[in-house]
Amino acid sequence: MKTNVIFSKSKSDFRKYNLPNTETPQIKLDKYINEKFLRNDLARLPQISEPEVVRHFTNLSTKNHHVDKNFYPLGSCTMKYNPKIN
Repeated sequence: MKTNVIFSKSKSDFRKYNLPNTETPQIKLDKYINEKFLRNDLARLPQISEPEVVRHFTNLSTKNHHVDKNFYPLGSCTMKYNPKIN
């Protein structure tokens, strides 16, 4: 089954989060980070809910072979001896 990229699920009318006002003073990042590493534009992120993000990446993870679904195939010597907790 084909999985679309997460941006295709994005909704332009999705309500973004709102943080409460705080009394924490704002600081200029360029005081601590070189200006060439700072972003000038807003990040292009998908506008979807947190459960939809989790669902999307969980779906992607099941497309890989992993220890919860089955044993590792032959030839994966570097992985099959590592217990799940590691």
